[in-house]
Amino acid sequence: DDLWILLAPTYNIKDEAQKVASRRQLFEPGGSATAKLEIFERMLEGGDGFCVKEAGLSVADLMYFSFLSVIRSGFVDGLSPDLFQPFPNIMRHKEKIASIPEIRAYYEDAGRSNPHAVPYYEVFQP
Repeated sequence: DDLWILLAPTYNIKDEAQKVASRRQLFEPGGSATAKLEIFERMLEGGDGFCVKEAGLSVADLMYFSFLSVIRSGFVDGLSPDLFQPFPNIMRHKEKIASIPEIRAYYEDAGRSNPHAVPYYEVFQP
């Protein structure tokens, strides 16, 4: 939710170039969205790759996976699939969750996961 709170005001910007620039600025080094991502990056350090080290796979992992994948999917104009490349723990987390057999099978079955062939779903796959 923290990232959507930061992104929400950009939806009111009428000028497309300004909207994209505002969104990208949030994710630049020192940007307010980057600060939130840095917290999650540190949270994932030194554990088993899940959000809550003691719990293993949890709802938090599924939420982060889904939420962050949508942000970098191309659904939000101006933000691209390589958005989280500077965050290796976040990228490993994405791969870990996407590789869970049930999740992998869901996204590999385009008829179930993407019946309207929306291009955004590619980022959910390992």
